[in-house]
Amino acid sequence: MELPMKGLNVTKEIVQISDPSGFQKHRFGLPYQNRWETLKDKVFLVTGAGTGYGRAISVSLAAAGASVYMVGRRIEKLVESINEAALYGINTDNMYPFDADMTKEEDIKKIVFQITQKSDRLDGMIGCSALSPAHQNGFEHSSSEQWDKILFVNVKSHWLILQEAFPLMQKSGFAKSIWFSSGAGWAFTPGIGLYNLSKATLNAACGSMAAEYAQNHPAIDIQFNILDPWEAKTEMNTKSPHSPYTVCAMTLALLSHGEDGPNGRYFHRDGRHLGFLEANPYEKSLFARELC
Repeated sequence: MELPMKGLNVTKEIVQISDPSGFQKHRFGLPYQNRWETLKDKVFLVTGAGTGYGRAISVSLAAAGASVYMVGRRIEKLVESINEAALYGINTDNMYPFDADMTKEEDIKKIVFQITQKSDRLDGMIGCSALSPAHQNGFEHSSSEQWDKILFVNVKSHWLILQEAFPLMQKSGFAKSIWFSSGAGWAFTPGIGLYNLSKATLNAACGSMAAEYAQNHPAIDIQFNILDPWEAKTEMNTKSPHSPYTVCAMTLALLSHGEDGPNGRYFHRDGRHLGFLEANPYEKSLFARELC
């Protein structure tokens, strides 16, 4: 489905790689010297890391030599993610699983506290955790409990974990955050109104927080952005023919970007730069001169 928004095909070099086993050759489309090697020894936090996009991103970051703090509600799924990385010949020593319920504020705070006991900095975080449309009944038949739950997980939990983790980002001098949204945030599909609302709210929250943090912390390189992963075979969409690893090229392109990169911008996994209403598409290639 084409998204009803403005878009620029600026970063044309993005390759939606679905097979992670050849990472040593394709590096998910990243140039080696200027981008892939810069991820080595960086520290990232990934939510929803036990399945789908979160698993794929955790594996790809570990492949690049980064340390990955993996958060999910089922420890066994996080262990599966680590085992999958090992199958591809990736060193898993720096993949750390933390089980947490993203519907509970105390769990989120506890996870970030535990990370501070292991690391003195954090270079970025990727928010993949979300409740699917299956967790609500549409506006007409939804309950207050459903409103609270889906908005907490899909929106408030992202804000809360960023609030808790930001002091660690300040220590690194870099604050990169990618929140996974959806075309549903610009759509009005009947029956999944609360999900649409949660993604629209996430889109607005990211843009607003990006502007505010950049204003309040001028000494730190703030890059908070939204990525629309489109659709892939995940627990939310079991019938899709696409691999969740197709999001890795765009995710790593954003995470490996140098100073003065995009902030408060919207992207599609295929390399398109998106815009809507007053938000204009990011006008530069994410790779600039690296691939010339």
